[in-house]
Amino acid sequence: MRLEQAQQNGELLLQQAKWREALPFLGCAFETVEILMELYQGEADILVSKLTSLTVLLTSCLEKLECSEHAKIVFAQSYSSLNQLLANEESSSASRTHLKVCMQSLRANQSSSDQLFLAMFEDSSQALH
Repeated sequence: MRLEQAQQNGELLLQQAKWREALPFLGCAFETVEILMELYQGEADILVSKLTSLTVLLTSCLEKLECSEHAKIVFAQSYSSLNQLLANEESSSASRTHLKVCMQSLRANQSSSDQLFLAMFEDSSQALH
């Protein structure tokens, strides 16, 4: 199954409130994008956009399934990946701007209860740099 197909199937199932059925499609698409980002070192802005949208979809699905801890892990993993790409000094100015927009989008889609988690994550990731 192609990446686009997996994401579309997952989105369709989400729209139908079939959370359990959507999860494998979204999870597969998410993991595929992560692998592609590693292979291409995040150089393709389309992959950064895909990771962002799939993170929002997957965490939303996990929240609906009352798996908030798993949703936090997915969020942290994605945010960390984007943060590492942003720290890469070889990224072009346009790519860095795109990364910042995607990271803002992820932050905006976090529930208010997760804002503390995000703040703690950002503090710990800044300590590593």
